[in-house]
Amino acid sequence: MHAAFDRVGITRNERERRLAVTTAVVGRPIGSSNDLTADDAAMLLDALGAAANTDDPSATLDGLMAVYGMTRDEPLPFDRPEA
Repeated sequence: MHAAFDRVGITRNERERRLAVTTAVVGRPIGSSNDLTADDAAMLLDALGAAANTDDPSATLDGLMAVYGMTRDEPLPFDRPEA
């Protein structure tokens, strides 16, 4: 999985970004890669592979995250304090 994230320019040091992308792809809060099912992992690898084949993988993933109201600079939706 780390290799797939590396191919789209997300390093091992960017844990929160990896989790945000994973949450957006899977469609539910993911706090750790241990939360992924085999189907989730396959879906994530497919999405990262597809993003890697675009002209701008980072922008592609940012667009996916935006669908869920997420950005790379904001906390994950389930980490936000209640209003």
